[in-house]
Amino acid sequence: MGVFYNSFCLPGRRTDDVVRSLDRWLVGRGFRRSDEPNLFDLDAASERSAFVLSNERWTLVFFSHHEEERRLVRELQSCDLSPLLYLWVYDSEVWGVDLFAEDRWAGSFSSDPRSYASFPDDLPYGERGPLDGAVLQRYLEIDSAAVATIDALQRRTAPRKEEVCADLAALLGVGPAVSSYDELETTPAASPRERLAGWDLEHVVYYHY
Repeated sequence: MGVFYNSFCLPGRRTDDVVRSLDRWLVGRGFRRSDEPNLFDLDAASERSAFVLSNERWTLVFFSHHEEERRLVRELQSCDLSPLLYLWVYDSEVWGVDLFAEDRWAGSFSSDPRSYASFPDDLPYGERGPLDGAVLQRYLEIDSAAVATIDALQRRTAPRKEEVCADLAALLGVGPAVSSYDELETTPAASPRERLAGWDLEHVVYYHY
């Protein structure tokens, strides 16, 4: 069995903005944020959680409930957290990246679009166009030399697709983004936490009782 990775990446240090967005969304649904650390597995019905990593260049968000990420995209966008980059790996077989900017799809890439797409086409962002190095450069701080490297990575083949996605993440400066909420939660002594030097980590937990 392969790995399933997914994360949101926002340029700049935006931890406070992300937490405010989560508060507005989840408190509005009857949750309350807790100051106590989460010691056990989350209850799927009554608890939500997010890891938020940040440094001066980027903020990364890992959310506990994958099936609610469509709504999370909307909430982050509605709080003017844009551009928003979504990195994902599906069962080590397919990898991809989506870019949301200016209230729309700025572009999407999947290493095998026939077998998997990161979000259904019913998100109200219009038709998704291709996402290559030039499109990423338009919205993110990427030097011209990196554009060709990004395009080459999108053409590269590898048995485990997370290796290619990890190279893209390293090029963009978001190395820890190629991991998952579950990995951050359950492997405190192993990867990816060994890769978190230079990143601040905040864990926010919400309860609904």
